[in-house]
Amino acid sequence: MKKIISILLVFSVFFSFAACSGKNDGETTTAPPPVIEKSAHSKEFKNAEGKTVIKIDVVLPQIIENCDEKVKNYINGEAMKIFENACDFAQRNIENASNFMTSQNSTSPWTKRITFEATHLSNRYACFIVKDALSYSEAENLPVWSTKCFDIKTGAECKLSDFSTYYDDPALGFEFFISDTLASALPHRFTHSEYINEEVLSRLGEFVYPENFYLTDDGLGIYFDQRDLDPFLFGTYKISFTWDEIAGYYELPVE
Repeated sequence: MKKIISILLVFSVFFSFAACSGKNDGETTTAPPPVIEKSAHSKEFKNAEGKTVIKIDVVLPQIIENCDEKVKNYINGEAMKIFENACDFAQRNIENASNFMTSQNSTSPWTKRITFEATHLSNRYACFIVKDALSYSEAENLPVWSTKCFDIKTGAECKLSDFSTYYDDPALGFEFFISDTLASALPHRFTHSEYINEEVLSRLGEFVYPENFYLTDDGLGIYFDQRDLDPFLFGTYKISFTWDEIAGYYELPVE
């Protein structure tokens, strides 16, 4: 009888432990993604006569929650450098802008507008496309795009090569990605264009750059100036692929 009771006690402890384990498995242990807010900054620059000749309007991402304090401060500081660099540009070009307005008999100051698009936010990465437009009159010019991608755990800025499966030669992997995956996808996206042919697609490597990548929630993408494909197209074009679609070229690193 004592032996039977002992066995029952063992099973009782086992099932109690299993029940507790099952409960814990049902709880979410994944850290939440960082929370960001838009931070707006504006500044005007005047010439010697006190006339505003350059305006800076910048909207930047700032992490406010769910990130290590040191990493958060570093990434936010890197974002603020975008505004600081814009102000440095304006300071250096006050005289140029003033002379331009005089020569064109213009009352519109140069305007530099910078915005961002968050393409991916997770507990591992934060990726943004920064869009920088400089206009010399009331007519706004198209923005120039650039990527800011950060490792949320370390604050390190990420490159496309960090996701390459061609560990010894990520540049070669990028070439294959362009010639195979990207070249195959573009004709289906630009069916209306008469200029996108085999010759143009063979030159993708001349104007598609690895630094112009961005992360998405389920893969990554690349962007480029559409005019390099078709002279009658304007603006930046972006195209993304899932991790499955680019398996063999790029992958999400294992933690």
